[in-house]
Amino acid sequence: MIHAHATGTATTDDLHRWVRRDSEAFLRRHPVPGPAPHQLGLRPFETALDHAATPVEASAVVLAALDAAEQVVHDLSTFLLHAGYRYPRPAQNTAGSRKQLWSASSGLLAALAAADDGIKTALRAEYDLPPARKRTVSGRTLPPSSPPVTPPAPRP
Repeated sequence: MIHAHATGTATTDDLHRWVRRDSEAFLRRHPVPGPAPHQLGLRPFETALDHAATPVEASAVVLAALDAAEQVVHDLSTFLLHAGYRYPRPAQNTAGSRKQLWSASSGLLAALAAADDGIKTALRAEYDLPPARKRTVSGRTLPPSSPPVTPPAPRP
Protein backbone atom coordinates (compact mmCIF):
# COMPACT_ATOMS: atom_id res chain seq x y z
CA MET A 1 0.00 0.00 0.00
CA ILE A 2 2.87 2.37 0.75
CA HIS A 3 4.38 1.73 -2.68
CA ALA A 4 0.98 2.26 -4.31
CA HIS A 5 0.53 5.54 -2.46
CA ALA A 6 4.03 6.73 -3.27
CA THR A 7 3.76 5.87 -6.96
CA GLY A 8 0.11 6.80 -7.42
CA THR A 9 -0.84 3.28 -8.48
CA ALA A 10 -3.67 1.08 -7.35
CA THR A 11 -3.14 -1.52 -4.65
CA THR A 12 -3.76 -5.18 -5.41
CA ASP A 13 -6.91 -5.00 -3.26
CA ASP A 14 -8.09 -2.00 -5.30
CA LEU A 15 -7.57 -3.93 -8.55
CA HIS A 16 -9.41 -6.98 -7.22
CA ARG A 17 -12.28 -4.85 -5.89
CA TRP A 18 -12.63 -2.97 -9.19
CA VAL A 19 -12.59 -6.13 -11.30
CA ARG A 20 -15.25 -7.73 -9.07
CA ARG A 21 -17.38 -4.57 -9.31
CA ASP A 22 -16.99 -4.23 -13.08
CA SER A 23 -17.67 -7.91 -13.80
CA GLU A 24 -20.68 -8.54 -11.55
CA ALA A 25 -23.17 -8.66 -14.44
CA PHE A 26 -20.84 -10.85 -16.49
CA LEU A 27 -20.34 -13.34 -13.65
CA ARG A 28 -24.11 -13.49 -13.04
CA ARG A 29 -24.49 -14.58 -16.68
CA HIS A 30 -21.51 -16.98 -16.45
CA PRO A 31 -21.31 -18.18 -12.84
CA VAL A 32 -18.16 -19.82 -11.57
CA PRO A 33 -17.91 -21.85 -8.38
CA GLY A 34 -16.25 -20.52 -5.25
CA PRO A 35 -13.56 -22.34 -3.33
CA ALA A 36 -14.53 -25.89 -2.42
CA PRO A 37 -12.15 -27.95 -0.33
CA HIS A 38 -10.22 -30.57 -2.26
CA GLN A 39 -12.05 -30.28 -5.56
CA LEU A 40 -11.85 -28.07 -8.57
CA GLY A 41 -13.71 -28.54 -11.82
CA LEU A 42 -12.41 -26.16 -14.48
CA ARG A 43 -15.27 -26.56 -16.99
CA PRO A 44 -17.34 -23.58 -15.67
CA PHE A 45 -14.22 -21.40 -15.73
CA GLU A 46 -13.36 -22.47 -19.28
CA THR A 47 -16.94 -21.74 -20.42
CA ALA A 48 -16.94 -18.31 -18.79
CA LEU A 49 -13.49 -17.55 -20.23
CA ASP A 50 -14.71 -18.46 -23.72
CA HIS A 51 -17.44 -15.82 -23.34
CA ALA A 52 -15.22 -13.09 -21.89
CA ALA A 53 -15.14 -10.14 -24.28
CA THR A 54 -12.86 -7.79 -22.34
CA PRO A 55 -9.64 -8.11 -20.34
CA VAL A 56 -11.62 -7.24 -17.20
CA GLU A 57 -14.07 -10.10 -17.77
CA ALA A 58 -11.23 -12.52 -18.53
CA SER A 59 -9.38 -11.35 -15.43
CA ALA A 60 -12.49 -11.85 -13.30
CA VAL A 61 -12.73 -15.47 -14.47
CA VAL A 62 -9.02 -16.17 -13.89
CA LEU A 63 -9.17 -14.55 -10.43
CA ALA A 64 -12.17 -16.71 -9.55
CA ALA A 65 -10.31 -19.82 -10.74
CA LEU A 66 -7.22 -18.87 -8.73
CA ASP A 67 -9.36 -18.24 -5.65
CA ALA A 68 -11.07 -21.60 -6.11
CA ALA A 69 -7.75 -23.40 -6.60
CA GLU A 70 -5.78 -21.59 -3.91
CA GLN A 71 -6.59 -23.94 -1.04
CA VAL A 72 -6.03 -27.06 -3.15
CA VAL A 73 -2.66 -25.72 -4.38
CA HIS A 74 -1.57 -24.78 -0.86
CA ASP A 75 -2.65 -28.17 0.46
CA LEU A 76 -0.78 -29.96 -2.33
CA SER A 77 2.31 -27.81 -1.75
CA THR A 78 2.27 -28.62 1.97
CA PHE A 79 1.73 -32.29 1.19
CA LEU A 80 4.76 -32.36 -1.13
CA LEU A 81 6.86 -30.53 1.44
CA HIS A 82 5.95 -33.06 4.09
CA ALA A 83 6.44 -35.93 1.63
CA GLY A 84 10.03 -34.79 1.20
CA TYR A 85 10.58 -35.31 4.92
CA ARG A 86 9.34 -38.91 4.72
CA TYR A 87 12.81 -39.95 3.59
CA PRO A 88 14.49 -40.25 7.01
CA ARG A 89 18.10 -40.22 5.87
CA PRO A 90 19.33 -39.11 2.52
CA ALA A 91 20.41 -42.24 0.71
CA GLN A 92 21.80 -41.84 -2.78
CA ASN A 93 18.37 -42.09 -4.48
CA THR A 94 16.18 -40.49 -1.83
CA ALA A 95 18.22 -37.27 -1.54
CA GLY A 96 17.28 -36.38 -5.11
CA SER A 97 13.65 -37.33 -4.51
CA ARG A 98 13.52 -35.14 -1.41
CA LYS A 99 14.86 -32.13 -3.31
CA GLN A 100 12.49 -32.73 -6.22
CA LEU A 101 9.48 -32.87 -3.91
CA TRP A 102 10.56 -29.67 -2.16
CA SER A 103 11.16 -28.00 -5.51
CA ALA A 104 7.71 -29.07 -6.73
CA SER A 105 6.19 -27.74 -3.50
CA SER A 106 7.71 -24.30 -3.94
CA GLY A 107 7.06 -24.41 -7.70
CA LEU A 108 3.31 -24.74 -7.14
CA LEU A 109 3.28 -21.64 -4.97
CA ALA A 110 5.51 -19.79 -7.44
CA ALA A 111 3.13 -20.69 -10.27
CA LEU A 112 0.17 -19.37 -8.27
CA ALA A 113 2.08 -16.13 -7.60
CA ALA A 114 3.08 -15.81 -11.28
CA ALA A 115 -0.55 -16.22 -12.38
CA ASP A 116 -1.61 -13.57 -9.88
CA ASP A 117 1.12 -11.24 -11.18
CA GLY A 118 -0.09 -11.80 -14.75
CA ILE A 119 -3.63 -10.81 -13.78
CA LYS A 120 -2.32 -7.79 -11.89
CA THR A 121 -0.42 -6.67 -15.01
CA ALA A 122 -3.55 -7.01 -17.16
CA LEU A 123 -5.64 -5.10 -14.63
CA ARG A 124 -3.08 -2.32 -14.32
CA ALA A 125 -3.30 -1.86 -18.10
CA GLU A 126 -7.06 -1.40 -17.69
CA TYR A 127 -7.23 0.66 -14.51
CA ASP A 128 -3.91 2.48 -13.97
CA LEU A 129 -2.99 5.42 -16.16
CA PRO A 130 0.55 5.41 -17.53
CA PRO A 131 2.77 7.90 -15.65
CA ALA A 132 2.93 10.22 -18.70
CA ARG A 133 -0.88 10.62 -18.68
CA LYS A 134 -1.28 11.21 -14.93
CA ARG A 135 -2.24 14.68 -13.80
CA THR A 136 0.42 16.67 -12.01
CA VAL A 137 0.25 19.62 -9.67
CA SER A 138 3.45 21.62 -9.18
CA GLY A 139 5.55 18.75 -10.49
CA ARG A 140 4.04 16.15 -8.11
CA THR A 141 2.28 13.14 -9.56
CA LEU A 142 -1.24 12.62 -8.28
CA PRO A 143 -2.81 9.20 -7.89
CA PRO A 144 -5.39 8.31 -10.54
CA SER A 145 -8.90 9.35 -9.70
CA SER A 146 -10.58 6.43 -8.05
CA PRO A 147 -13.83 4.97 -9.31
CA PRO A 148 -16.86 5.50 -7.08
CA VAL A 149 -16.31 4.03 -3.64
CA THR A 150 -17.89 0.61 -3.33
CA PRO A 151 -17.61 -1.72 -0.38
CA PRO A 152 -15.33 -4.68 -1.03
CA ALA A 153 -17.11 -7.76 -2.27
CA PRO A 154 -17.29 -10.59 0.27
CA ARG A 155 -14.71 -13.31 -0.28
CA PRO A 156 -16.33 -16.70 -0.93
